[in-house]
Parts: sequence; structure tokens; C-alpha cells
Amino acid sequence: MANLLDTLIAALGRTRTPRTGIRALVLAYLRFVETEPAQARFIHASAYAGFVPAHPASITTAKAPRIERMLAWLRPHAEAGRVVDLPDSLTEMLLIGPVAQTARQRLAGDPAIDLRQACRHLPEHIWQSLRGPHA
Repeated sequence: MANLLDTLIAALGRTRTPRTGIRALVLAYLRFVETEPAQARFIHASAYAGFVPAHPASITTAKAPRIERMLAWLRPHAEAGRVVDLPDSLTEMLLIGPVAQTARQRLAGDPAIDLRQACRHLPEHIWQSLRGPHA
């Protein structure tokens, strides 16, 4: 999880606007799934295999500060109205949820999930779900 989140943070760090940041984050996540399938499988299977419930403190310790960095990157954009101002947990769900579900289905072998197609469509749709009134 730490490797994935560090990859996402690095992708955000190379952008300035919320639209390009969201695009970079989504593409980085999907590339991680493609280039690090073993790590991605562990991340996505661990929630269902009993790892997450058995190790909540260590997961929170690794995950929380990294998620906070991503949300902190978005906060000034939310304050300026370029991104919707939602509770952090909802922002995280809109930002990570669709791409995580795409990854889970791809890793489970769903033939309908094409990562190239996801790279073409998901960034813009996720951006539209987070786009603020002054974007």
C-alpha cells in the first residue's frame, strides 16, 4: 500500500492544477496495477483475505499520512472552488474509489476491464465528479 500511495503522491507532485493532478493520480494508479501486479493483487486482496482486519494499526500508520498528503494537495483547490469541498472521506472515495474498483476487477481477471480504455476515460470522469464551481 505504501508503494502505491507513494507513487500517487509523486504523480501529484509533478502537477499544478487539480485537473492535471487528478489525471496524473488516476494514470499512476492504473500504471501501478499494470507494472506491479503482485503488489496490486496483495493490496486489493488483503481486504478480503483477513489481512486488513488483522492489522488495522499498522495499515493506518502506513496509509493515513499518505492519504493526508494527497488530500492536502487538493485542499487549496477546494478552498478556491476549483474542487468540490467535501469531507475528506468522500473526496477520497471519489478520487480513489473508481480506479480501485477498476483495479480489483482487472486483477480478478475480468475480461471487460481494459486498462488502456480506463486510462482514456476514467481521469476525465473522476475530474468531473470532483470539479468545483470555479474550475
